[in-house]
Order: sequence, then C-alpha cells, then structure tokens
Amino acid sequence: MGSCGAEATTGIDKGGDLVQVVNVQRSRWGEQHYVNVSFWLMRLGTAKWPREQDCHVRMRCDDVCRSGHRLQSALDAESKMRVDVKRIVSRELLPFLRATTTSEGLAAKKRRALLKRVAVVVKAQRLLGVE
Repeated sequence: MGSCGAEATTGIDKGGDLVQVVNVQRSRWGEQHYVNVSFWLMRLGTAKWPREQDCHVRMRCDDVCRSGHRLQSALDAESKMRVDVKRIVSRELLPFLRATTTSEGLAAKKRRALLKRVAVVVKAQRLLGVE
C-alpha cells in the first residue's frame, strides 16, 4: 500500500476495480486517533488519489476488526490501555483488506451486514447490492 500526504497518514492501494484508502485521523477535540477504511469504486468515477472523505464506502477499523475498540483505545494518547497494535492490524485489518481488493470481494455475502451499517453512497449501494 502506497502512502501520500505530508505526514504519510493515508495509504492507498489500487487494485481490481476499486481503490482502498486507509487513513489515520486525529481528533479535533483530544488526543484520540481513528483508523478509517474506505473504498473508491472505479465504476462510479475515476480518481488517482481519492481522499478518504470522498470515497464511496467509508468505515472505521472498529467496524471491521473484532478488536477494533481495543485498537481505538491504543491510539488514544489519553488511554492507559496497552494493546499490540501490530498484532490487531496483521491478524484482523490486513486479512479484511486482502479480501476486499475488488467490488465483488467487498460485496461478498458475508460482508452485506457490514455494508448496511457503514456509510455507503446510494450509487455504491446499488452497485454492491446492499440497497
């Protein structure tokens, strides 16, 4: 996954018919950080370097990882919780990203419930079959 941005907080991977965007976002109100996972669907338009907030499908790491809430706590500078971030990313987030390199992978039956609870623009809902 390549990176862009002054602080390299965004990684972009172009493969298949979509672009995966993983972004670490700092809260405006505290020392919390969030891992955003987003997808730009090439059938809905072309974008060389889509911004996370412009993507067709948007979610947070805790939407896709069983230990996502623990990861969010680890990324909170105000938290005392110590979590193996590398382990959560390698065991939970990376397998999800590997399975979703195409729109078919993203729309797989086992991910339909996920797509119904996260932010998906209407055109993408139709394309992914989650209306």
